[in-house]
Amino acid sequence: MPTINGIGFENFRVFQNRSDFELAPITVLTGGNSSGKSTIIKALKLLQNYWSNPDGQSSLYFEGGNHQLGNFNLSLSNKTEKEEIIVRYHSSQHILFGNIYVENVFELDKNNSMENGILKRSAIYQADQNEDKLLYETKIENNQRYYYVNKEEIIDKIIPDLKK
Repeated sequence: MPTINGIGFENFRVFQNRSDFELAPITVLTGGNSSGKSTIIKALKLLQNYWSNPDGQSSLYFEGGNHQLGNFNLSLSNKTEKEEIIVRYHSSQHILFGNIYVENVFELDKNNSMENGILKRSAIYQADQNEDKLLYETKIENNQRYYYVNKEEIIDKIIPDLKK
């Protein structure tokens, strides 16, 4: 089973641009004031609530928990106009695709008075030195789910392995 060995954020509090962090069994966070150490800890607490949601991991709940982030809008980077938070989970142990990451994009849930986030898009990428390759994507627009599977890339990886 692949393990998560890194996490990344974009447009989340101090992390305006894509910021990725390696995780290990023991991870030490160091840095100057306002460099994002507390943001990483708060994000992990928020994501812990997200992954234990009974509704299938579509809502990013800001109420409850001990992350003290306030709400979705307060968690957006104040250095950008984007209105979405991006979270990436990295793994380097996938049996067929090697280095992959899952990217979840959240936007403000306008149907929720608590100002939570709602999953807008989820995708799986193969991390490549030259260009990351999209393998799978789910988009949610107007309460409809749209799916994309990169059949060509997936078949190229699976068929040669099956022939061995």
